[in-house]
Amino acid sequence: MPITAMWSARTVVGSLTLAALLLLVGVVLGIADGWEQAQAQEEARAVAISTGQDHACALLDSGAIECWGKSDDGQANAPSGRFSAVSAGWHHTCGLRETGEIECWGSNASGKADAPSGRFSAVSAGKGHSCGLRETGAVECWGWNGYGQTDPPSGQFSAVSTGWDHSCGLRETGAVECWGASAFGQTDPSSGRFSAISAGEEYTCGLRESGEIECRGANHFGQSDAPSGRFSAVSSGKDHACGLRESGQVECWGWNGEGQTNAPSTRFSAISAGETYNCGLREIGGVECWGSTEFGKTNAPDDRFSAVSAGWHHTCALSEKGEVVCWGRGWSGQTNAPSGRFSALGTGFRLHSCALRESGEIECWGDNEFRQADAPSGRFSALSVGGHHNCALRETTGEIECWGDDRFGKTDAPSGRFSAVSAGDYQNCALRESGALACWGYNEEGQTDDAPSGRFSAVSSGGGHNCALRQDDGTVECWGWNVYGQTDAPSGAFSAVFASARNSCGLRETGELECWGYQFDGQAQPPAGPYRAISIGPRHNCVLSEAGAVSCWMTHNGASDIPAWLREPTAEPTEPTTEPTGAPADGRIVVRRLADGRTEAAWQPAGSEHRILPTLRYFPAAGAAVNRWLRSSPIELDGVELGRIHARLRPNGRIELAFTPTNGERILPPLRYLPTNAATDRWLHSTEIDLPE
Repeated sequence: MPITAMWSARTVVGSLTLAALLLLVGVVLGIADGWEQAQAQEEARAVAISTGQDHACALLDSGAIECWGKSDDGQANAPSGRFSAVSAGWHHTCGLRETGEIECWGSNASGKADAPSGRFSAVSAGKGHSCGLRETGAVECWGWNGYGQTDPPSGQFSAVSTGWDHSCGLRETGAVECWGASAFGQTDPSSGRFSAISAGEEYTCGLRESGEIECRGANHFGQSDAPSGRFSAVSSGKDHACGLRESGQVECWGWNGEGQTNAPSTRFSAISAGETYNCGLREIGGVECWGSTEFGKTNAPDDRFSAVSAGWHHTCALSEKGEVVCWGRGWSGQTNAPSGRFSALGTGFRLHSCALRESGEIECWGDNEFRQADAPSGRFSALSVGGHHNCALRETTGEIECWGDDRFGKTDAPSGRFSAVSAGDYQNCALRESGALACWGYNEEGQTDDAPSGRFSAVSSGGGHNCALRQDDGTVECWGWNVYGQTDAPSGAFSAVFASARNSCGLRETGELECWGYQFDGQAQPPAGPYRAISIGPRHNCVLSEAGAVSCWMTHNGASDIPAWLREPTAEPTEPTTEPTGAPADGRIVVRRLADGRTEAAWQPAGSEHRILPTLRYFPAAGAAVNRWLRSSPIELDGVELGRIHARLRPNGRIELAFTPTNGERILPPLRYLPTNAATDRWLHSTEIDLPE
């Protein structure tokens, strides 16, 4: 069949509003132009999962290992090649190659990554040691041996599990035998027959052949109080454990300080408990994690925003609708944003947040130890959230009012009319209508008395230093505490400046970001722009793209930050059809080549002349790997998710389209190739696709 006949030409009615186009520009996931990366069907699925302290690894059905999370010792840098098993430990990981050899990477403290040679059938990475099960059934361990945890008993085993300072093996008879530290009885023998064993920090859990879970050892947080009922798997974390019920539901128990025992309602086929988080393999495919992800403060939602503010362990952003969205740690309710429409917001240096309503009134939430959440009444034009205090600018008079913690006089604002105010941790600075600076509060490092003279257009107060933007030439001047070089501003013009606890950032007029000061968490290593706004928190930074997307970064991205192509995200916002169709779910993929070289894809329900435009629907003009499937965001019809469009570049330059129904296999319609010589802006459609009931 000629290439030109592979698609039928047809006009598809429907138009995009400017707002919808802007929304599409603002959503960027995966590679360029907004498509998420998705592996080819034969290599995209995770078949095993293992969680360590702050990183996790998945074994793919291709035999490759994919790891994510903290990698300061290289523990998430999996080697290439084919493996049959993987185990994530504490700052190290071990994998079992298909040849039976063990390879470990990451920290090698006490030799825990120095795996012995030979052929093994299983491997388990613990805290300071690791163990492997030889093909003969013998257990061999290596690494730290302070409690005898690497001295296994002789004989044959069918499984092995390493904990913090102890190890356990499952005999071929079903008996459990443990060795190593036993201060809480975690290595005490258990009678009866077991089918699985999992060693935690100072406790051990086993799965009886009857399906019941039995735990013994430390029980400070209830981690040894396993629930009753029948399970098919068990996994022990630090101070909590999780079991997989025969129904596929997960139940967790023990310490819940990070939400790690709040298991989702999803049905899973496998689970793994980490230090303060867990990951599981969904029955329908994909990985899902819950619990700590370094407080989740860098996990920005997919939406369009007009402002963002990075706090201590949380982040808040202002959507273009005027709604406040917060994420991260909510110890004191600082992420429980109120409803309504707002024009500005702040998260400050501690555990509270505030926002300015469109009416001019201020509302605060979270920690209120110093009454910092008790906002004054009246109308304000600007707001700044500091440590345990806040400052705002009165709407009609331009006067400053501060409230909350008054140590060092930081709520004693000077009189007069001001155009801007910035609340730091223990000091504040404001910009008079003349452009002159006025600072007050703590002054041990000269952060209030050493304010430079002259006219400024912006000012920002940090932990113990301040930065301001000169009005005449856009250069930045900083003063105050400078242990980490946070006041050593680079030369050149900037359009915005932000001071945080121990570092500073400036936004160049080109939209590029430049940071200086403290480097430990990677905060002074910003991603490439351009950006239109920045916010620096004490341990993480956030930027707002020109399209309205929020992006945050820090070195310690948590182990729950699953790679996009491995997870099954909840439905992103999708473009509605131009009118309600009421059409059946069956339909066609419609596609057109754009003038810039990109390919736009949509879904046309059967019997309808209207298209459903998924938010992520542009196949890039360049940069896509050959034969690598990319996928759109979910397509919804009448509130029901139908599935996703998949596309990949073929070696001959054509683009192949497919459709993957929700909970179904990928469908390849007979007419599915976009020809290389397709006319610009001419919609083509595939043959009709019958979706499963």
